[in-house]
Amino acid sequence: MISVVVPAYNEHERIVKTLAGIAALPFDKEVIVVDDGSRDDTALIAEESGADTVLRVPHGGKGRALQAGCKVAQGSVVLLLDADLGESAAYAGALITPLVDGAADMTIAILPGNGKKGGGFGMVVRLARLGIRLYTGRNTRAPLSGQRAIKRELLESVGGFEDGWGAEAALTILALTANFRVLEVECNLKHRVTGRSVSDILHRCSQFKDLLLTLITLRGRVRALKITGAIR
Repeated sequence: MISVVVPAYNEHERIVKTLAGIAALPFDKEVIVVDDGSRDDTALIAEESGADTVLRVPHGGKGRALQAGCKVAQGSVVLLLDADLGESAAYAGALITPLVDGAADMTIAILPGNGKKGGGFGMVVRLARLGIRLYTGRNTRAPLSGQRAIKRELLESVGGFEDGWGAEAALTILALTANFRVLEVECNLKHRVTGRSVSDILHRCSQFKDLLLTLITLRGRVRALKITGAIR
C-alpha cells in the first residue's frame, strides 16, 4: 500500500479537485490530509471529499505537517503531494514507478517550467540548489519540489523532516548523505505559482530566511548521520 500525504493550509478552493486527482491513481492507497491550522474549511471539505484520514494540527509550517502525516502513514511508500495540484495530481504515478522498479529510493517531481526564473525571482530556489550542492556535490533541477515518493526505509533512516519551508531541501541532503538513491522525474503536475504582489514577495522572503536557517542548522544532523554510521 502507498500512503499519500497531503499537507494543506487554506486550500478549500482546490482540495476537492486535488483529492479527485489522487483518487484516480491506479494503486492501493490511503489518503492522509494534514490541515496545518487552516482558517477556512479545508479540513471539513477534505473529509467530505474522500480523504481516509484528516489530521488537524496547529499551524506550524509545512515540515511539521509532513512529519505529522508520515507518522500515521501505514504504507511502505509515502507519496507527498501538495494540496493545490488540482486534477493534475492524477499524473503523480510517474513518481511511484522508479521505486517499484528498484531504480530509486526517493523520486522528486520536476514540474513543467522548473529551472526557469520564477516567483520571488528564483532566490529561494537558487539558495536551495546551492545548499544541496555544498552539502552533497549534487546539482538539482527541482530542489524545493514538494511532490515526492519516498520509501519508508529512507524516512526512518534519516529521521524525518525538518520544520518549516526547508523540509524538502533538507530531506534531499540527508538522503544523499546517507547514500540513498534520489532521482528527479519529469512529471506533468501543476500547482499555483506565487505571484509578485507585496504579500507574495514577503512570503518568498520568509521562505528564504526559513530555508537559510534550516541549511545552517542541518549541519548537526548531517554530522550525526556520519558519526552514527547510518550510511548505506
